[in-house]
Amino acid sequence: MTTSLIKMWRPFGLLVLGIVLSTSCKKDVITQYQIRDVALYSSASEKKNLKSDEQFISIMYTDVFEKSITNEQLLSMNKAYTSIGDKSLIIDILIKSVLADQSAKIPTMVEMRTDPSTFVQETYKRFLVRLPTKQEEWFLTNQIANNNKLEPIDIYYAVLTSDEYRYY
Repeated sequence: MTTSLIKMWRPFGLLVLGIVLSTSCKKDVITQYQIRDVALYSSASEKKNLKSDEQFISIMYTDVFEKSITNEQLLSMNKAYTSIGDKSLIIDILIKSVLADQSAKIPTMVEMRTDPSTFVQETYKRFLVRLPTKQEEWFLTNQIANNNKLEPIDIYYAVLTSDEYRYY
């Protein structure tokens, strides 16, 4: 009688054992992504490849907001970008709208004017992925020192609309 009882409960016992083992022995996998450091270009002449429309929009967004663009935002901005024939006009409009956004990561006037040299170096590293030449650094720090109306957003606009920014 006991063997027939065991045979009867055997499938149920195996099912319970399978459920217990499959739920209790799972290892939680934690995926962690990190940002890699990017090597800086030594000069603008090393940049030979024109960014695609999507690359330009995505990189500009990431550079300004310091976070990745969502697919919806990329599609929306790309639709505007491709809907106008004059690329320089739409690039200008997109850059102005991105820089005007309240969540754009733009230094304050005080930060820029406290240490213009560091501001210029960080701007070049952030947007052009290189350090400024001595002449570029001298010119911009001189402009910052001599023009009280010049704001960080003006420098960012100049860099984002430069020909060099279109290349990687």
